[in-house]
Amino acid sequence: MNFVKVFKKFDYLGKALSYVINNSDSNLSPYHNLNHNIVVTTFSYYIGVIEKLTAKEMKELLVSAIFHDYNHTAGERKDDVNIKNAKKGVKEFVEENEIDVDLNVIYKILDATEFPHKIKEESLNTQQKIIRDADMCQLFESGRLQSNFLGLQEEAGISYRKHEAGEQDGRQKEEERHLHRLQLVLREGGEGDAHGEVRRDEDQGHAVEQRE
Repeated sequence: MNFVKVFKKFDYLGKALSYVINNSDSNLSPYHNLNHNIVVTTFSYYIGVIEKLTAKEMKELLVSAIFHDYNHTAGERKDDVNIKNAKKGVKEFVEENEIDVDLNVIYKILDATEFPHKIKEESLNTQQKIIRDADMCQLFESGRLQSNFLGLQEEAGISYRKHEAGEQDGRQKEEERHLHRLQLVLREGGEGDAHGEVRRDEDQGHAVEQRE
């Protein structure tokens, strides 16, 4: 699943990603980080295509998705605070960049991601159903299952076994490497899948940078 293709398809989405990279304080959080926002956005797009969203609906959905965990508190505060942070971030981005979307629609989409869920399943509209489903997809992200599980566990303050002191440092370094890969592939226009694998052409040859 190629996230680069999705982000390069829509000019507003590339701008939104750059804004999140440069302004969000949670890009390197254990789980609700930049990678999570990218994965959720990518899955939202592909599900939206299947659901035959209009261009307007797709734009509202994707802008919501890339900001849905903007400045996430990583378990330090309840999720209503995270939703407020996401709404504040997307409002600032939309207004600064004059993005033509209805913020009230985006706020409603973001409300559907609050956990525990306050909006019942039967009350969700199509966009809200899509982002809620996409929000779960990272748990099955190929190549990062252990990292995702441990990151979510860390944010929730749950421990099923004693971790060595260096394990959390190792996860943090992995997130830093992953962020570097994401920036690299977006900057150089290579190809990447939803779990951060980077491919790019060099000197008419094929170079592959895999997760270490």
